Amino acid sequence: MGFHGEAALTRWDVCAADATSASLQVDLYSVPVRIDRTLALRDDTAALDLTDTVTNLSDTTIRIDYAQHPALAGPFLAGDGHIDTGATRFTTDPDTAGNIAAPGTTHTWPFAAAEDGATVDLRVVPGVGQRRMAFGWLSDFTGGHWASVTNRNLGLTVRLDWDGTHLPYAWFWQELNDMSGFPWYRRARVMAIEPASTQTSGPDRRSVLALVPYETVRIPMTFSINEIRASNER
Repeated sequence: MGFHGEAALTRWDVCAADATSASLQVDLYSVPVRIDRTLALRDDTAALDLTDTVTNLSDTTIRIDYAQHPALAGPFLAGDGHIDTGATRFTTDPDTAGNIAAPGTTHTWPFAAAEDGATVDLRVVPGVGQRRMAFGWLSDFTGGHWASVTNRNLGLTVRLDWDGTHLPYAWFWQELNDMSGFPWYRRARVMAIEPASTQTSGPDRRSVLALVPYETVRIPMTFSINEIRASNER
């Protein structure tokens, strides 16, 4: 989760913890916000419920950027990978050069029109040895706000479900050994689908998350890992 990176540098206090749950709290400095976070593993399932309660500590209405940053890497991206989501639109970041398609263009998920005229199926995660950089946002969700990534070789699906009230977008980022310079030097193979309150950049960028004085909002989401079966199995 990030507020312009500040939360990553601010210490969280652990208020309570046991084998399957924890509650944390952090007060930010340059943003008058307190976050109370609860994490709980569901019994007998590989699902983690995460709820942030965000409170405006000031007597001023504030508008803040909020995003979660779950990333996938390592062996999970080494096999036959497939992405699914409830989004129907993908827009490339307007300020990023070398993107998978022309900057600031909107495409009907799951296909993007590359600048060389090729059609890219964004559901397919490129295999090891194939380079790609993609950055933008998913929007116009139907049937709920969710996204999943499946590795068919491992037989596993990682899924994220969230409340779209305050997080109507999801940032879509793939750095698959593409950037030759700082900071990756083609050594990073990672991707993320990140629920967010705002687009990544551009003239229309505006967060939907505004809090009146002393207002509190709840932002729940669930991370789950599920086994899949081969189509010929009974």
